[in-house]
Amino acid sequence: MKAPGTRFQKLFPYLKSCTLEITERGKGVIKGFETRSMDETTYDDPINCSNPRCEGRIFLSPILRSNIQRGVTKMNQTAICPGAKRTGFCANSFQIVGTVTFKDPESPTSSA
Repeated sequence: MKAPGTRFQKLFPYLKSCTLEITERGKGVIKGFETRSMDETTYDDPINCSNPRCEGRIFLSPILRSNIQRGVTKMNQTAICPGAKRTGFCANSFQIVGTVTFKDPESPTSSA
């Protein structure tokens, strides 16, 4: 079994920490289970849509990379489920709120 955070560290070696809260709205979302929280040790991607008629999902990595490339450390954005080829359009949405902290470039443990 891999150490917690290993996948996250491979995807984002320049980040020290990350906290995300993803709230899904739409069909099939079970009350009380609409919000998922994760950090660099519990990072999970993709997030499957809860709509029983949809097989879609959202991918967090491209969303995070886009924000990181622009230097954004605090995010609050919405991603719409793209649906799936077989099931078509889906209107469920995912509100993504989070923060990232970059590693100190002078730190001996930071990746170059």
